[in-house]
Amino acid sequence: MNIISNKKWTVLLVLLALANTLSMSVIGSENDANHNQSVWGSDFFLSHCPGTSDKKVNAVEQNFKTDIVSDDFEIQESGDVTFVGNVILQQDDIKLTSNKAELSRKNNAFSAEGNVHYQDQQIRLTATAMDLNFSKQSGEVKQTKFQMTNGNMRGEAKSISLKAKQPLTITDVGLTSCPPDNVSWLLQSSNIMIDPELGWGEAEDVVLMVQDIPVFYLPLISFPVDDRRKTGLLYPSVGNSSRNGLELEIPWYWNIAADKDATFSVKYLSKRGLMLGAEYRQLTKNTETRLFTEYLPNDDKALQGGEDRYFYRLDTQYSQGDHWRGNLDLNSVSDYYYFYDFGSNFSSGNISFVRRFGEIKYDDEHLSFMSIFSDDKLLSTPENPYSRLPQLRLSLLYPELAAGISTNLHMEATAFRHDSAVEAERFMAIPEFSMPLQWQSGYIKPQLKLNYSHYSQDDPTNNLPDSVSRTVPIFSIDSAMFFDRLVKFDKQSFIQSLEPRLFYLYVPKKEQNEIALFDTTSFDNGVDSLFRDNRYSGYDRIGDSNQISLALTSSFYNPQSGREQLSVTMGRAYYLEDREVNLAIYSTGMPVVDLGVDKRANSALITNLQLALSDRWWLKGELEYDESKSITEKGALGLQYRSSGLLVNLRHRLNRYNGSDDIEQAEVSFSWSVSNKLAFIGRWQQDVRNNRTIDSFAGLEYESCCWAMRLVARRYLNIRLDQLGVPDPGFDEFNNGIYLEFILKGLTNVGKGLDLERDIQGYDDRLSN
Repeated sequence: MNIISNKKWTVLLVLLALANTLSMSVIGSENDANHNQSVWGSDFFLSHCPGTSDKKVNAVEQNFKTDIVSDDFEIQESGDVTFVGNVILQQDDIKLTSNKAELSRKNNAFSAEGNVHYQDQQIRLTATAMDLNFSKQSGEVKQTKFQMTNGNMRGEAKSISLKAKQPLTITDVGLTSCPPDNVSWLLQSSNIMIDPELGWGEAEDVVLMVQDIPVFYLPLISFPVDDRRKTGLLYPSVGNSSRNGLELEIPWYWNIAADKDATFSVKYLSKRGLMLGAEYRQLTKNTETRLFTEYLPNDDKALQGGEDRYFYRLDTQYSQGDHWRGNLDLNSVSDYYYFYDFGSNFSSGNISFVRRFGEIKYDDEHLSFMSIFSDDKLLSTPENPYSRLPQLRLSLLYPELAAGISTNLHMEATAFRHDSAVEAERFMAIPEFSMPLQWQSGYIKPQLKLNYSHYSQDDPTNNLPDSVSRTVPIFSIDSAMFFDRLVKFDKQSFIQSLEPRLFYLYVPKKEQNEIALFDTTSFDNGVDSLFRDNRYSGYDRIGDSNQISLALTSSFYNPQSGREQLSVTMGRAYYLEDREVNLAIYSTGMPVVDLGVDKRANSALITNLQLALSDRWWLKGELEYDESKSITEKGALGLQYRSSGLLVNLRHRLNRYNGSDDIEQAEVSFSWSVSNKLAFIGRWQQDVRNNRTIDSFAGLEYESCCWAMRLVARRYLNIRLDQLGVPDPGFDEFNNGIYLEFILKGLTNVGKGLDLERDIQGYDDRLSN
């Protein structure tokens, strides 16, 4: 029997969709006194953990044919219809049942009462009564309980009422994501109004209940009910540190327009005062901009006492089409100790410089152009790096010019500026020719470069010449072969690959001590260093070399899964002549720094290892061993165990420089899930050489269906240095902090989040999901 018209049924769908919008957007509490456990425990409501979501069902085109079935019905002379007993109204996946229902032709209204049940793809609800007036385009649902089928919300309301062109009104509402038998948190509100057209709602007399204890109250709060952003207060964050005391931050969000917004915050630091913060974001067709600033007036704990402290950052990304890209990153701080005082971990608390950098670049198949400026400032040291104001780069690339010959021309012009050192303009042109020969099992790539550089120098001491030119040819041959075979070990088959690589490099010696060092230093050693054509970064030194580099990589793979079980790489460079070019600079006729001639016959033996000991154990290592000195110059070893509930990392690394700057560190990190709800996390990083802890934290995570909590205590090395880079006496070397993150699923995160995926290798932050 098709009784209700399509137009009238559409109004009912609108009402229920608006109730759906409410339940997804606001989390609330229930009145346990009125709570009907038997209703929640009935087969009508889904029994899955409310903290999880079922797979979303894609919207399909609706068939508006509506049928009503009942045990009995009566049609009055006025045209009104009364349905009695097991009334079922159904349209596609929408179903409504009740004990009794009436359709009034005269009043153009529909009502259902007695054990009303409604369900569709998004929501299920029960109510004592449901009334709809199609003429007035209004409706009301009384004493309702509802549950989202594609979400984690459920709740109760005394009534839900709707009037045309007016906000949806819900009275005495309570919502939660917790299961009925364990209501851990609730959010109660006496009255909620929702305007779907504007995409926002307001709740009055909001009380957050945790274990039946009121912990938070707001007389009025506004919130978004869809993807549109809404101006208003955001949830606060809390933390504590030994340096700043209690930290309480309250942010306010301003939705300026669809393409721009801002967040303003007031942060209370119990040991310092009020810090003001602001963040502005703007998105256009070609740019993405973020401006962030913090300001703390009259900081009594500052070095000068009563000093104003501030930090700002402007970050802009630019793109246009497939070819143009740009980046602007400007940072500034009030003093050297800003990050020392306000950093939250070892990384942010020991930032040693502020970046001031900008670039614009164009790339296509044959041409690349880049314009760069940089003016970075170091903290806790009087020396700053050179500024590039500007640096212009141009590259022309033709990979198949003729007869298999590839060409590349790289040109660069840079103006180096410094307040207290040699300044210069450097022009470079590096034409490059290569003729790569490639086949399935290998390649050979001979290459010839000609590095031409010209410097116009301004030396305040007049010890370096004003003009210096340098031309250095660079010849290399790179080659490799690829082999594989099937092998068996202890009745288990593997695919073994073997990849030998041979590299020859010749660079004649060229005196370069009359050129100052602007952007040049030594590269760290490693497998890649064996195949570079210059052992120095930058272009102020072109290292002389006549060498042969050899490396051999062998890997073993599971033939069924393709998983790599073992990979070993060993390599070294053999020097056919002494290497004389170093980082010396002539001043007053003698080198200021003379590292001498490198008379070694070969480099350190470099070994890389990756080994899957089993499905749960992995080993990774790197070693650089100098046979002439019988010492390990660089070493790193990591062991990881991973099972369904336990992750453990053991790491050790060693870098030897000149004795006083040697680094040796050990680290242990773990994540241990004791149960599905409780897990312990921790990390300990030790400076072995100086016998002190660099960074350490320990904590626990608890997760239930509807809430989660993480509590972490952290202690990290945070040495205060003066402007000469010397530790300031009288200041604690360590900073201690306690971080609490409380997550109400479906509502918000309260507290201060931690980047544990960075600190614990292999850790998957389940709370972030």
